[in-house]
Amino acid sequence: MTLIPDRLNHLAGSLVLTLFLVVTAVINSNRYNLFNIRIQLIFAFSSPLSVQARDRQLLSEIIPRCCKSSAFSIEQITLLSEGVEIQLTMSPEMEIPMLVNTLKTHSAKQLGEQMGVKKNGLWLRGYVAHSFGDMPEAQKNLSALMAKNRREK
Repeated sequence: MTLIPDRLNHLAGSLVLTLFLVVTAVINSNRYNLFNIRIQLIFAFSSPLSVQARDRQLLSEIIPRCCKSSAFSIEQITLLSEGVEIQLTMSPEMEIPMLVNTLKTHSAKQLGEQMGVKKNGLWLRGYVAHSFGDMPEAQKNLSALMAKNRREK
């Protein structure tokens, strides 16, 4: 009589252990694929008056191309009078400073190549990053970034 409950206990224990191993394997194999991070990035032009309408048009085409082989995708670009707001989705293993460096460096380089003028100083130092949700107004963040750069000079 005790053989049946013992056998059932053994089978139940094996089943629980098997389920635990399977669940652990699924969690470990998917830990970076469960979700993506949506953020707002804001960059300021180093000299907004020198960025003409043609430059802005080219930037709106260049910036999305900067992410073709990267771990992020651009959802929306808004060109502001003093900078740019980018809403994007990135994978969790992507580091924001690397992402910013990629966008700023490649966009300035490609704009310079297309315009025939070197654009080393296109962007002001720094950036503003904010997660999606209750995002603050882009112009307010842009003004704060520019003020911070003025104080540091």
